[in-house]
This record gives sequence, C-alpha cells and structure tokens, in this order.
Amino acid sequence: MKMTRLLPLLSALPLLCLLSACDSKTAQEAEKEYTAPMAEGIAKMENQMPSRGLESGNVEIMAEQVIGLTLQVPSPAWSLKIDEVWVVGQEMWAIASLSQSDSMAAQVITAAKATATIKNVPKLPVTYYVVGKTFDWEKAGPNVKFIKSKQEIQDGLDAGEQIYPRP
Repeated sequence: MKMTRLLPLLSALPLLCLLSACDSKTAQEAEKEYTAPMAEGIAKMENQMPSRGLESGNVEIMAEQVIGLTLQVPSPAWSLKIDEVWVVGQEMWAIASLSQSDSMAAQVITAAKATATIKNVPKLPVTYYVVGKTFDWEKAGPNVKFIKSKQEIQDGLDAGEQIYPRP
C-alpha cells in the first residue's frame, strides 16, 4: 500500500483547526508544522521499504496473458486446474491441482491441460507448483515442481502478491 494515501487525512488538519475555532494563521502554522514533515517522513519510509511483486515498477505490464500447463497423466480420469497465480519476487508462481475422478477410464497415458487468463499482469517467467500428484513417475519441464501441499511454499506466497483470481 502506498503510504501517500494518508496525505488527504493529514491535509484535513487545518480544516479541523478551523472548525475548532482556530484562526487561519494558526491553521496555516499547524499545516506547516505537521503536514510537510509527515509527507517527508512517509516518502522516506516508502523509499526504504523493499519492493514486493508488482510494486517494483521495473517490469512490463501486459494487458492480458494466458498461462498454461500440460502434464502427462496415467489416464483420462485425471484433470488439471490452475487455482492461483502469485507474483513472488521477479517471477510468477502458478499453483495448480491435479485430481482424479472416480469414473472408469482406460489406463492410457494422456495429456492433462490447464490455462488461466490473467489481466494486467507483469511479464515474468512462470514456475508451476502442482499439488495432487499420486502416480510414481514424473514427466514435466524444468519450471514445474510437484509439492504435497501449498504449505511447502507458503513463505514465498506471504512475501508475494496474488494476481489470480483477484482477491
């Protein structure tokens, strides 16, 4: 959050002074005494804060981006879904879930696919974290990591910003 959003509250100080029967000179002195130093302090704090995710400002923002993942699964009974996308540091983390339906299906290696369309997204590399894999073999690219639960990457998520679905 930009701390400059506090400035309208601080600029109300002279008005409060006027409403409480201060003269205009006293109101102007109060504004100079409190508002300017507060704005300088806020600006200094913003400059010292580490940038997180989208606030870094040095990344191209795309109007719309479709991210997708295709995984080899043991049968057509498996489905893949992108549940969340986060900006963490200088990359996007897509959290996907694999699930198997209870219906009968031939045991034929199949491709499960998932996509997500994200608006106003930074142009960053994507790492996919997949939850729910129970079969014993892996056929995935270098940007795909299989995890047992979202808790394994929670520290990274806490430092990032969710961009899909928009909170």
